[in-house]
Amino acid sequence: MKDGFEKEIRCESTGKICYREKEARTTLNGAKHHGNRSKKIPKRMYLCKECGYYHLTSQKSENISCSKRNYNQKRNRIILFEYKKLWREERSLFSAA
Repeated sequence: MKDGFEKEIRCESTGKICYREKEARTTLNGAKHHGNRSKKIPKRMYLCKECGYYHLTSQKSENISCSKRNYNQKRNRIILFEYKKLWREERSLFSAA
């Protein structure tokens, strides 16, 4: 967040620059289109629970979300495997009859 003097305000807990929602979106979009390859390019914004402002990060998603997504993918694979197994058993029962 910048005040009238264009001074960056930083989060006390993370040390990251604080943005209002509109500022964060504008900065994020500008970085995506005009990013410097030698620096990390912000990929998303998130609301900080500590300061109540938005921060930018170069990480694609939160670790919790990644873990949950991986868990869901594994669970879906197991469900699909069990479904295929049952389908084959059912199919063999009808073809044997």
